[in-house]
Amino acid sequence: MFIASRTKTPRTPIIHHKISRFIVSTEDRLKKFAKRDWDITTKMSQVWWNSRTGETIGYMASKDFQDLIVKLESFPVLGSMRDRFVVSRGEEGSKLNIKADARGRYVMHIPADVKLYALTTGIPIAANGLTPGKVRDFYSHPKIWITRIQKMRWKQRIVCAYDNSSASAAMKTLQVVVSPTDNRDDLKALSAILSSTIINLWCINYLADDLNQSYLDKIPIPLAGQSKKSIIKLALLVDQKTLAIYNATSATSDADIEFYEREAATITRKIEMDIANMYGLSNHDIDLVGEFVKYEDLLQKQAINLRSGHKESTTTEEIT
Repeated sequence: MFIASRTKTPRTPIIHHKISRFIVSTEDRLKKFAKRDWDITTKMSQVWWNSRTGETIGYMASKDFQDLIVKLESFPVLGSMRDRFVVSRGEEGSKLNIKADARGRYVMHIPADVKLYALTTGIPIAANGLTPGKVRDFYSHPKIWITRIQKMRWKQRIVCAYDNSSASAAMKTLQVVVSPTDNRDDLKALSAILSSTIINLWCINYLADDLNQSYLDKIPIPLAGQSKKSIIKLALLVDQKTLAIYNATSATSDADIEFYEREAATITRKIEMDIANMYGLSNHDIDLVGEFVKYEDLLQKQAINLRSGHKESTTTEEIT
């Protein structure tokens, strides 16, 4: 809760004390609250929040991070790009209406099928149980599948994968994005952006557990104005990353698994740098994103240690 003081100047700092989102046990959270055992402490000028009245106050409550959020939000949001992307969700009806059919031409996907840059096989089904309008407008086109419901403690907020199939469907627990012109490069590039560390940071600033169309529509996307060459380059990296993941999961020796995992990590770094350039991030901004990743890793580790009863006495420095 924030109260705008009438007796302080707009420059009065607001101190933000937070308990890690990775700590989900009510008992553990209450204990930490009683002890004032904060996982994150930051400061923001009151003038910042005065200028953003009515907005959700983000987890990234420091000037540097909020300046980065503002920079990201200078780009068009996904919901304004209807000429390039259309967002919907899967079947509205009961999953009992969908029957597995080994001879079916379509495949039904569930959230467990969707991984970052990877999509598992799914269940073969007949098309006659699907909504005709969905089949026409979404399922019969290349697409991106996005897991809709996310637990607050999950580190990766948007889990999505490109699907080249023109015969795949899902229930409403998955969101779907298509291109009105079936532009596969646009879809692959968008899937990389949604999967990126940069957008993960944005999503944590606006933390939510239901990544519905309304939420996805607000995500700033830097594809407008990008050259066709840069979009194709990013799309090719997505293909390479997907192949590296497939090779790693198919490998039978530890040496091969390690090789393909290193290859996937190298490709990820290239993807992240290309996306940072699309957003016009400075070296300082990129360093902030790196700091964010390390901090998330630390908070998650602390929460795991707390759940296992082996809490480390780690001092968390204030983020400035």
